[in-house]
Amino acid sequence: VFSMSTRGLLDVTHPSFLVINHLQQLPVGSSLYCSMEGSRPFLCELQSLNVRTSFPAPRRTVVGLELQRLHLILAIMEKHLGLSFVDEDVYVSVIGGLNIQEPGVDLAIAASILSSLWQQNTKAPTVFFGELGLTGEVRPCRQLETRLKEALRLGITQALVSSHYKPQATAAFDMEGMQLHYISHVRDFARWFRETKTK
Repeated sequence: VFSMSTRGLLDVTHPSFLVINHLQQLPVGSSLYCSMEGSRPFLCELQSLNVRTSFPAPRRTVVGLELQRLHLILAIMEKHLGLSFVDEDVYVSVIGGLNIQEPGVDLAIAASILSSLWQQNTKAPTVFFGELGLTGEVRPCRQLETRLKEALRLGITQALVSSHYKPQATAAFDMEGMQLHYISHVRDFARWFRETKTK
């Protein structure tokens, strides 16, 4: 990542700061994800908006994501969480012009959608990692340790990850200051999200 200055193009040492400017209190409808741009981790913000519609075919719009991935995530949430999006337009955008193609962003997309739908945000900075299977399971995300270190460096104190990593928790992913929540199914994720509202 480069920035144009009076001295020409300069390398941006911490590009995540170009995108994230309110880490301590994300607005409703937002979630955090750390993508990999080559070998470099890049913390980014996703935002979702759910709007009631009277049209028979609700709109699905994405910016910086794959549209088919949004369709799959909405179907998974309807099937396993009992939610309905048949009368709602759903918009999801990656802030800052980034383009994310990796499946590990699924949980972050679901988090932003739930935040918008339930009109609540997480009380502590939280980053979400995990691919959602059609059966609702949360699958692991590659290079998790690198992503967690970047999130922790920027002040993120919580992360939701696949329970696949739980046996390894005392090894590579045991980072001081980072609280990991292990989830195996999208139902566990929705339960955790509900609980954060009451704490």
